[in-house]
Amino acid sequence: MKYDPYAPRRISLGDGRALHAAYILDAMQPYPGDPWWIVSEGIQPRFIVFRRNKEEYTIYDEFTGFGTYIPQKLLDNFYF
Repeated sequence: MKYDPYAPRRISLGDGRALHAAYILDAMQPYPGDPWWIVSEGIQPRFIVFRRNKEEYTIYDEFTGFGTYIPQKLLDNFYF
């Protein structure tokens, strides 16, 4: 991911778990099955992570259109 000084700024910090999970998922690209041009065009943010309820989060991949639920305890795992 590249720093863009003209990108819109956050007006609030938000959910730290969700932000960290999205950052890690974006930084670990490319994933198996991703087309070659994903890397050639530069790594772009593609994951949205948000709290679903008290115990779960939703991870949504904007590139594939796939979403899944993940327990909060897995996001809290040091090795996530």
